[in-house]
Amino acid sequence: MVTSIAGYLLAYLLDDLLLNIAITLAMAMIVGGFIMWCLPTVRWLHGAWDKPFAKTPIVLLHVFVLLVATVLARDLVAEALGLPPQTFDMTSSFLVLLFYLPAWMLVAAMVLAVAGFILTLITLIQLPLEGAMRYLIQLIRTFGGPIPIRQTRSTVLFHSIGALVASILLLKSYAYLATNFQPRLYTLVQIIALKSDFHLAPLYPGVKSREHIHPLENGFIAVAQDQSDDSVIISVRSQEGTSEPRQIGEPIASPKQMLVPLIEFLRN
Repeated sequence: MVTSIAGYLLAYLLDDLLLNIAITLAMAMIVGGFIMWCLPTVRWLHGAWDKPFAKTPIVLLHVFVLLVATVLARDLVAEALGLPPQTFDMTSSFLVLLFYLPAWMLVAAMVLAVAGFILTLITLIQLPLEGAMRYLIQLIRTFGGPIPIRQTRSTVLFHSIGALVASILLLKSYAYLATNFQPRLYTLVQIIALKSDFHLAPLYPGVKSREHIHPLENGFIAVAQDQSDDSVIISVRSQEGTSEPRQIGEPIASPKQMLVPLIEFLRN
């Protein structure tokens, strides 16, 4: 609070840059105070890691983060390819690993926001109770009761602000990454899709010998075609129903045909 007020005064007298520096420093200090306040709980969880009641919530949180990363990966596949991401399983799986840390940022921001609102609610309940207790103690002391008045310094409100500020910073960090780096990932997504979900299938109906295809739903296929300048174009066309039958590998012998050589060998 002192740093923020000093920043406002210096900005009024000198330059607005000092206000930005002071606000940033104040936010860093209040988030640092919140983290220091959480350290005993973190140490307790680390010590109780081998017990199921402490391990289970963290494992469930990891599973939830994995689901969030899957949603983010599918959204990126849909934006980069312009096709439904449900059929691009391998591409989505690779991108889940890429989005694991950003997903943690979103989940941590959500957890901190909920913690901040709960701490704010506790503060709103605690402050009137503390005022009532002080009034009751003064009333008892008026009638001669030997009850000392203890000076209470509740920092829950500051910790709630620290949790909310940390949540906002994580959300802004993710928004910055999504705005500035996500469009650059489109080429990476297309390369991963070409290497993992598109394949040569010369015996597939209506497919040429050098085409890489990926079957879609409703009778459509995605086709990756090499161009003369070594670039690749992904297009979608309907699957051709009329095509010449093509033999896949060697004919598969019947059980009788497979047993005949064995019987002749045993006879000899």
